[in-house]
Amino acid sequence: MAVTGRNILKGWFKRLLKPTEAQFAAWIDSFWHKTEDLIPIDNIEDLSRILGDKIDRQEIENITSQLALERKIPLSLFNGTPFEMFIGEELTLYNIISDNVKTLTINGQNVALDSDISYEVPAKTILTFLIETTLTDSAGYLYVLGRAKVY
Repeated sequence: MAVTGRNILKGWFKRLLKPTEAQFAAWIDSFWHKTEDLIPIDNIEDLSRILGDKIDRQEIENITSQLALERKIPLSLFNGTPFEMFIGEELTLYNIISDNVKTLTINGQNVALDSDISYEVPAKTILTFLIETTLTDSAGYLYVLGRAKVY
């Protein structure tokens, strides 16, 4: 595809001039077409500098690992009684480890215990836990583990 400079193109299209078919084609071929052309990365001005200022995925993972939710809930306080937890950031609960827990529901939904899960939690949400234990005394804990969402 031939590229013709702007000043030459402007000269062909001055008042009372009649550009040729070839000149019109050169004008069309000198520009990127929004639906037909992909702009090569090398033609994007300052792209390497702009990308050099961005954080990479591994750094995001390192930062978000510090934004992890790790809560230890004593069962004696909440057995059969709803327990509420405010979640400020959007996150995914990835495991709930239990000690003597029979069933667990979060916001009315049964949740698997002691296995990998993917329970999505929107930002600024109140989670309501309902815990039923197998305990007759006050021992036991529920560990809630989550990680902030990475986009």
